Amino acid sequence: MRAWCRIVGFGIDAAEPGDTLSPRLERHIAACLRCQAQRARTRRTRRELMALSGSTAPAPSGFVTTVSAAIVEDPGDPALPPPAPTHVGAVAVTGAAVLAAGGAAIAAWRLVRRPA
Repeated sequence: MRAWCRIVGFGIDAAEPGDTLSPRLERHIAACLRCQAQRARTRRTRRELMALSGSTAPAPSGFVTTVSAAIVEDPGDPALPPPAPTHVGAVAVTGAAVLAAGGAAIAAWRLVRRPA
């Protein structure tokens, strides 16, 4: 998959129904069968999810009681173990991943937003 197709994919997935994509993205989609297929899959998935939005399933009997009992703290339980010490490397990798994800989200948002 080409990098441009990935960017277009972010734009297709992030766009709300009725949003217009940038002309550059639309030109790419018009010429790329892979991106046309992704747009069709996204539209079909959204239609299917909208059809399910009104349907609900009842919770099993006793579900709320069981969950509520599990949430209530038992005073007889031993204290939780202290958290493991953080490692500088893990924090740095996590920070870099957050920055990369934020950059990708901003790029997708800029590609999807409507032209002024």
